[in-house]
Amino acid sequence: MFDFKNNWYPVLLARKLKPNKSMKVYLFDKAFVLYRDKDGIATCLEDHCPHRGAPLSLGRVKHGELTCAYHNWCFAQKGVCSKIPSLDGGTLPIPKKANATALPCVEKYNVIWIWPGKKDQCHDGIEFDRKEKNSLVYSWDVQAPFDLYLENILDISHVPFVHKNTLNRLFRFNALEFQLGEKTESGFNVTVDHKKHGKIRFTNIKFVYPNLIHYEFLKHKKKMIALFFIVPYQKNKTRVFHYVYSDFDALIFKISSTRIAKLFSEFILTKVNQEDSRVLIGQDENRQKNISLMNQLTKNDLVALEYRKWLSTTNYEGLWLNCVD
Repeated sequence: MFDFKNNWYPVLLARKLKPNKSMKVYLFDKAFVLYRDKDGIATCLEDHCPHRGAPLSLGRVKHGELTCAYHNWCFAQKGVCSKIPSLDGGTLPIPKKANATALPCVEKYNVIWIWPGKKDQCHDGIEFDRKEKNSLVYSWDVQAPFDLYLENILDISHVPFVHKNTLNRLFRFNALEFQLGEKTESGFNVTVDHKKHGKIRFTNIKFVYPNLIHYEFLKHKKKMIALFFIVPYQKNKTRVFHYVYSDFDALIFKISSTRIAKLFSEFILTKVNQEDSRVLIGQDENRQKNISLMNQLTKNDLVALEYRKWLSTTNYEGLWLNCVD
């Protein structure tokens, strides 16, 4: 059975984790707290104090140490308890059980990643082919369950209808055919054939288990890559990290990274997410009523069907209350 826990998950853009500040994040609906230690290295702890269970995210960070808001226990690098004021003013030895529970945490590709699975199976596997000079990364939250949103990103045939006033103004396609390509232990490929398209033409979609979707497409005969890391954030909220890179001239990416361009991108993303959420929330409500979401399938449902077959072989459903060992 595929284990969802044994995987690196992006949880926060690195620029949002400031020195002497903490950030609360979620994974499978479980809360964690991020902060930078005295060396500026990102640290991730379960969001509860080992003393009395108060949320550590309510505390403050000073000189790279996180202090619990309840009894001022202090936690340094990797959650090691450095001071307990009630132990004779913090002068007595500190028991090892006083340490907070830390998760493997790394900062890479401008994002903070955490490993919620078994620590002895953790690996340095956050690698993907990407051009450092010609790349951008975005992040957003969507009010929709993880599995439905991931399926939605895989199923691009919905774009002309759900996003007719936003994305389809750019893509302008109305007839697609999908063919399942290579299938391995790590994922599967799908080739895309257009009957009609606009400035952008999809050529390939790759799904890497459990949460990476890799788009490859052509724009003005130049190849572009879009990566979507779909994160099971909370029960009805999904967090997305979106990388774009290509062989376009770097100047285009510099223009795209200006404040005005980012504000425009955020505006469009908000509209697109609202369009998706409206449908996906409705789907989820019907699912709760035991209405099947996989009826009357056509050949264009090939990607969604392949995804559902794989998901049924995983431990996904049981993770929401027991994310970390």
